[in-house]
Amino acid sequence: MKNKETWDFFVDTGGTFTDCLVYSEGRGFSRTKVLSRGVLSAQVDTVLSPQKLRLESGTDWPKKFVNGKKVSFQGNQGLELTILEWYPEESILVFENSLPSEVGPGTAIEVKMLCEAPILAMQLLLA
Repeated sequence: MKNKETWDFFVDTGGTFTDCLVYSEGRGFSRTKVLSRGVLSAQVDTVLSPQKLRLESGTDWPKKFVNGKKVSFQGNQGLELTILEWYPEESILVFENSLPSEVGPGTAIEVKMLCEAPILAMQLLLA
């Protein structure tokens, strides 16, 4: 029979942030914090091409974690672009369509993850 690892999750959802702590005997403790709205946020460092940008350092989403998700941009909430690829080693996002002209260094983005914050936090910890 396969040895299955068990996980214990502890979640604290507040008004702004949701904290999640996970424990397994094989891996010990890990934790993460996400926005309670169930989105991932980051800021643009550099626009590299009409469909590609680099995010500021510290964005530690797992490889392919945001592929296919929709992104909205500060100051242009009506426009959403789809992420084609996420390259975490270089913090680069590639989009299906061209970026709005007003997107530049310091622009805040939000990735719509389509799940509740506790589930998002658990997915991040297990990815």
